[in-house]
Amino acid sequence: MIRNALDAFLEWRRSARGDAPLTRKAYAADVSQFIDVCEGQGVRHWSDLDLKALRRYILSLQERTYAPTSIARKISAVRAFLRWARRDGLIKEDPSASIRNPKTPARLPRVLGEAGVTALVQAPDASPFGLRDRALLEVLYGSGIRAFEVRGLDIADIDLEALEVRIRSGKGGAERIALIGEPAATAIADYLQCGRPAIVAGGRARPGEDPALLLNRFGTRLSTRGIQRIVERYGGAAGARFKPTPHSLRHAFATHLLDHGADLRTIQELLGHRNIATTQVYTHVSARTMRETHKRTHPRAGDQMDTEDA
Repeated sequence: MIRNALDAFLEWRRSARGDAPLTRKAYAADVSQFIDVCEGQGVRHWSDLDLKALRRYILSLQERTYAPTSIARKISAVRAFLRWARRDGLIKEDPSASIRNPKTPARLPRVLGEAGVTALVQAPDASPFGLRDRALLEVLYGSGIRAFEVRGLDIADIDLEALEVRIRSGKGGAERIALIGEPAATAIADYLQCGRPAIVAGGRARPGEDPALLLNRFGTRLSTRGIQRIVERYGGAAGARFKPTPHSLRHAFATHLLDHGADLRTIQELLGHRNIATTQVYTHVSARTMRETHKRTHPRAGDQMDTEDA
């Protein structure tokens, strides 16, 4: 049966592709939905699966008024599942090979300005948890690493003298070195000296029990969701027109580097992107920022023109 292969597919995604738990969870949800729709059509075995069944599944997504981006993601997950099934010998032909993803509008990441980021990282107070939050925000913006990557940091991964952090399990299971600046190093040092010991003392964990850099109120490793909540909590200080997320700081990291003259290859390495095409989106963001700044600040770039004679 098709459903019986789902666990094996998810295990292959973990072992062969190095997918993070959240990525595998998304695959599980999307492929399970596909299997549910197929079973509702009486398609339970691989021998029953054909292009018509796949098209009926796509039609069911469209009827539920999913956004084109959501439909594209779900089709991509199903396509990956069927490609794996063909490689594993479960099916002879992949019916998804002739299916195209729906066109999706190009969406540029929303980016905080430099003043907004400064206000954001300076918003926490000097309490133990405030020191933790300041260290978190400085590391997110100063290194551009992802929320789950900063969650996985242990104290031993931090080299304050070299201004480096070791990402032991990045996207795709890759290990790499990320760079931080002096502000992030200072914030980490303050937190390790005055903040973290107080959090450990007030928590349930015994001192030295958890090697994690960032701790929650129980004295154990801060969760990815906890990191997201912290960034959202201080979002108002940034004066942003949208709710900042940890990824907003990653976008800001890359865009501000580009604005100040960094080349794409360097930014690609710093972000840990495998493909430079992923990094190139920031050239569009930077160009958009440049246009908006020009329109806002140049006297003859706005809608109202100065009509006085020269």
